[in-house]
Amino acid sequence: MASIFPGNPVAGHSSRYWHRKMSNNLAWALVLFTGLQICVISGVVATGASTILYHLGIAVLIAAVVPAARGMERRWEALSQGDLSTPRLAALFRIDQLRLWGAALFLPLAWIPLGTLFDLIG
Repeated sequence: MASIFPGNPVAGHSSRYWHRKMSNNLAWALVLFTGLQICVISGVVATGASTILYHLGIAVLIAAVVPAARGMERRWEALSQGDLSTPRLAALFRIDQLRLWGAALFLPLAWIPLGTLFDLIG
């Protein structure tokens, strides 16, 4: 059966589409990170922690995570246009993908000890 999207690679057989795949992963990871950030921080604030923690988390999201994600996206745009073979790109993609999703899942949890520290100090 022919695809209705001509030129669409199957399972990453074309190196031209790696940056699009990473861009999609980045977008969804940022959505997950933001959602977890809000849920975790809201839960911590609901237990009586100071609201400075919530504002600090949002500031870190804007000041560090988004530019880092854009840097990764630019890196993949350059890699997709380079001379790397598809198996090499697949290996690099999987490594970056694991790092990205690990950070998206675990960075929001890093604010819990920070909130506890703020409560002990204040």
